[in-house]
Amino acid sequence: MEKVVEESYEITLKPCHGWISSAAFRITLKLLPDNKNFIALLKDKDESYDTLKEDMESLVSLLAPILEEIHSILRFYKLERFKPI
Repeated sequence: MEKVVEESYEITLKPCHGWISSAAFRITLKLLPDNKNFIALLKDKDESYDTLKEDMESLVSLLAPILEEIHSILRFYKLERFKPI
């Protein structure tokens, strides 16, 4: 879990963060639950892992076109590399 979150952070948010935000991220990284506990938090008590996986796949398929539209708008306005001040 820690490795996946750290890799995602490096690609997405770190380029926009200064040293204070990066340091805060390092601290919060230590608070992540392990995979088993994380999955237990996501699913209902009686829900199976397979059902949770199907629900997550459905959500991703619904969000993918929206995310692509956002990226398209950012490219159109040449903001895909925008870094907030």
